[in-house]
Amino acid sequence: YRWLFFCVANIYEADLRYYYADRYTDDTAGREGVRGAAARQMRESFAIVERALDPGPYLLGAHYSIADLYLTMLTSWGSAADGSAGCARIQTLCALVRERPAVARIWSRNFPK
Repeated sequence: YRWLFFCVANIYEADLRYYYADRYTDDTAGREGVRGAAARQMRESFAIVERALDPGPYLLGAHYSIADLYLTMLTSWGSAADGSAGCARIQTLCALVRERPAVARIWSRNFPK
């Protein structure tokens, strides 16, 4: 549960602020500041996850969980603020999740190459 809540409260929340900055300020001049802070939080949050993936490969070590699937979904959004691009352990986790048969079927339907 810790990792699910972390992803929701930090990564997803920052993603919302990044894409919907207008919901967080009435000042149109302040929207870029909201987006910048969200991008920073997203990078910092992915860095925390990256460090936690030692030894990995999953958030719970050798055990796959729904938190891994959720993290993979969040990284797939590919926002400009996505700080996971340089995180090798997160990228490895995401590749392993996408290779799981049940996930691969759904992924290929929703994210065709």
